[in-house]
Amino acid sequence: MFGESAACLKKDLLLWKGKVKKAGFAEQVKSMISECLQYGAAPSRFSELSEKEEKRLLAMKLRDFSLLYQGVEDFIRGKQLPKEEILGHFAACIPESKLLRNAHFLIDGFVGFTPVQYRVLEELLTVAAELRFVLTLDPSLDPDCRLPEEELFHLSTAYVRHIREIAEKLRVPRGEDCFVTDSARLKAPELAFLDAHALRYDGAVYEGEVKAVTVAALGSPEEEAAAAARNILRLVKEEGYRYRDIAVVVADFEGMGEFFSHAFLAAGIPAHLDEKPLGARQSAAGAFKCCPALYTGGIFAARFLPLFA
Repeated sequence: MFGESAACLKKDLLLWKGKVKKAGFAEQVKSMISECLQYGAAPSRFSELSEKEEKRLLAMKLRDFSLLYQGVEDFIRGKQLPKEEILGHFAACIPESKLLRNAHFLIDGFVGFTPVQYRVLEELLTVAAELRFVLTLDPSLDPDCRLPEEELFHLSTAYVRHIREIAEKLRVPRGEDCFVTDSARLKAPELAFLDAHALRYDGAVYEGEVKAVTVAALGSPEEEAAAAARNILRLVKEEGYRYRDIAVVVADFEGMGEFFSHAFLAAGIPAHLDEKPLGARQSAAGAFKCCPALYTGGIFAARFLPLFA
């Protein structure tokens, strides 16, 4: 779809004429178009920005993107409905829905919405009996306060404020806020303290003896993975834990995952890696990029077998 429309517009492009057939270019532009559809930004918006932009290079990029974006929209018009536009059509159907009228909704797992999603919520507020929103917020904070962007709960307060503004515009009354402050899930006082003060920059210091938190510094990723494997075996053999009770959270999974996979395999620890196989998330070109790693780092199951998954 994108390739055909881009080929037709190639002669009209200024800056991207030579990039249309380059690897990865189509994916990047499609991703940008997808974002624009979700946020309701029309191609004409970018055309207008290109005319006002004083920096020539940026103006050319905006113009070329506007042409490609418009070309894709013209190509699919009447043929298919992009998934990003489904919510917009859904919002238009809500007032006529008998199923949604006087229904009760619980909205959970969001920290914010796109403009199209807010349109859906606005329509639901006009027909539903009740909408409840669940979010994470420090109980000591006023949900309606304004927090700087660098604050931990900025997104949550912005979420509340936006929903409140929509409700006020529609004259929908706000119900009573409910705060769930039970922290019994955290048995260790150290973890409860971290839950209450981490990333708050409030200067709080834990005064008790720390037993439930351990910090270790090791010389390499291999040593980190081996130490984690030894600790898991100790918990299982000496303290009665089961493997299913234990989780390993890694910030850089793509960089560190193979080390942990290899260490657990060597220690006989059954582990599930929460990732897609290489072949499912990358093209054949991506698989070939792994060949140097196989050559320099050695061939073992964790690194080699995913190529054929």
